[in-house]
Amino acid sequence: MPSFLDPGARALREGTGLIAGPQGDLARSPARAAGRLEGGGSGVATSNDLGYTYGAWRRPAESRRGWFLRPWRRAPAEGWTLVLDLAMPAPQAP
Repeated sequence: MPSFLDPGARALREGTGLIAGPQGDLARSPARAAGRLEGGGSGVATSNDLGYTYGAWRRPAESRRGWFLRPWRRAPAEGWTLVLDLAMPAPQAP
């Protein structure tokens, strides 16, 4: 399991349902499943134990776009670990 994944990590993406734990796409590479990540932001709670990153993703070959959100947890022994990898597509124009 990659060192940045929380033991209870989850991933949710269109068409795959919930991926739980260190298996499937989640264990291989959360970024690859969403596509190329672009811009966004981040923040950390004043308690310094929760953080987040967010932004947009795109898959140029498929002309697909969307957004992502990734909450992170900080534990003294493990450091920062990814808790959730949420990648959703932008609505398609009719």
